[in-house]
Amino acid sequence: METEKTFNTVNLNIIRVMPFYLQSNGFYDQVGGKTGKKYKKSALNKFIAGISEQSMEKQKDLLENELKQWMGK
Repeated sequence: METEKTFNTVNLNIIRVMPFYLQSNGFYDQVGGKTGKKYKKSALNKFIAGISEQSMEKQKDLLENELKQWMGK
């Protein structure tokens, strides 16, 4: 049985060119690390904040590497 979903429209007034990040749970729900637990949203936000001064291409590489290291084998 399908249920009807409600979506909200959000308008952003961008004053200057600035990056922003859209996330899904695809990254932070990945299991791995030393304890085999999820990466977690707070850890992803902290990681992004730490690399935000890098170029977008560099950020992409760093995020991919972080995920690979987290997931391990």
